Amino acid sequence: MARIIRAVMEEDFDEPVDPRDIPREFAFQTVHGRALCRGCRKCKKSWSTYLAWLTLDLRGQRIAKSWQQKCQSCQTPNQLWFPPEELERMVAVAIERMWKLQDGTYVSGRGQNQDRPAPHLQSLCERCEYGRRKCWLGRGGGQ
Repeated sequence: MARIIRAVMEEDFDEPVDPRDIPREFAFQTVHGRALCRGCRKCKKSWSTYLAWLTLDLRGQRIAKSWQQKCQSCQTPNQLWFPPEELERMVAVAIERMWKLQDGTYVSGRGQNQDRPAPHLQSLCERCEYGRRKCWLGRGGGQ
């Protein structure tokens, strides 16, 4: 995973992104994307999701946190797998957000429509605190 993060930072932008140039307050970015559970640890069931979360440490060029999801069948928390091309996209989104946060142009689009249907079951999502908030609505999380 670190190799993919380094490659995106070195190759996907007009100028390479030097992790030493990233201010500490913007280094950690949480982004969502498509992921798979290739077999529950307990019941072996597989599933995919379009709302899986990673917290990236752009200065350390690593995944700081991979948010888990519980299996719908047996309620066992599982780590999710992100395809390499999806991880590349997520790293690019994190870097672009970091730049916008630095220059004050970032505007979050999440949480605009609080009446939209839930994209997943909150009770299965670690980022939703297993039912206590809504991860897709941003920091406040709405109820």
